[in-house]
Amino acid sequence: MCAHPVEALASLGSVPVHVGLLWRSPDEARSCPRGDLDLVLCPACGHVANAAFDPTRLDYTGDYDNALHHSPRFLRWEAGLVADLATGLAPGATVVEVGCGDGRFLAQLCRRADLRGVGFEPGFNPVRADAGLDGADVTVVDDFATPEAVAAHAPALVVARHVLEHLPAPGDFLAGMAALAPGVRVYLEVPDLDFALVRGALEDFMYEHCGYYTAVTLGAALRWAGFTVEKAESTFDGMFAAVTATTAGPAAGGTGGAGVPADPAVDPGELERIRSGIAAIEERIERLVAEFARRRRQGQRIVAWGGGARTVGLLNLVAEAALAIDLVVDINPRKQGTFVTGTGHAIRAPSVLSTDPPDAVYVVNPAYRDEITEMLTELGVAADVFSV
Repeated sequence: MCAHPVEALASLGSVPVHVGLLWRSPDEARSCPRGDLDLVLCPACGHVANAAFDPTRLDYTGDYDNALHHSPRFLRWEAGLVADLATGLAPGATVVEVGCGDGRFLAQLCRRADLRGVGFEPGFNPVRADAGLDGADVTVVDDFATPEAVAAHAPALVVARHVLEHLPAPGDFLAGMAALAPGVRVYLEVPDLDFALVRGALEDFMYEHCGYYTAVTLGAALRWAGFTVEKAESTFDGMFAAVTATTAGPAAGGTGGAGVPADPAVDPGELERIRSGIAAIEERIERLVAEFARRRRQGQRIVAWGGGARTVGLLNLVAEAALAIDLVVDINPRKQGTFVTGTGHAIRAPSVLSTDPPDAVYVVNPAYRDEITEMLTELGVAADVFSV
């Protein structure tokens, strides 16, 4: 985030560059491009980053899907977020979403409060987005969002969900957004590093995410950039860190991406908590290896539930898990019939378990365990449901 010397945290090894590309054959999936994960910590601002990140290795022109909205539980949470963000906005006000994907979330927000929406999304695919935009006053710009482009629409609210973690120079982005007209409300959301630290979840680290934040360090980053932070919190059962803030305008003079804070931007206790959490990852790797080795010795057939980013991380970073897991299932129809990046595991619809039930189902993200258990019951599958 700043120019302060960093300290090494952990080298997790080589991982696929992309976690959401849809591969149509196992050979293509296994031959995917890879990059290293070398995590470092800035002791001045608390920013955790991948020192080996190279943005030129990323290419989003292929068939990509990392959607979460096929989960009923996620949809319930998202509906609450839409209601919160719509509160206080006058009908006809403009909302800008940076990195709007297919525009689905922006359209929900605009329909909810009769708003005008402008989304920015490089590589936007209008064919996939058409149905989701029905009945909403939304325009999507097929380009990156610059502060000047955002300011041209005079937004009352700017939303950036799961964007900041992809930016190699997040301070520059935040400083540019902080310089918008005074009083613009901003909502930023990223994966919560705390979720990985508490669980020792190495699979939460991925090459596409060059930066990692807790709610505390994300709030510190916005204050340093010149925002007035209203709320910094962990949300969606700890999976996301979110900050609501307002701009103070160009005259506020935030530090942004330049220089080094005169004083640490976060409490030393927060930094030590990050260091300790990263160290706990090695302990969880040992537990993962031991558990999957035990189940292999018992001859269990194991299916992993979830074909998203965390499964890609697990199967590529823990060889014992990759050997023990026979199949991956996912409720996202676009992922069904594809193969896991890096390992080539087949991804199928959960319905296949009815006719070919496994001995055990590994829930990659335990936040969805209750939902998955209910689905297995509906399918008539009496497998052992577990997480590590």
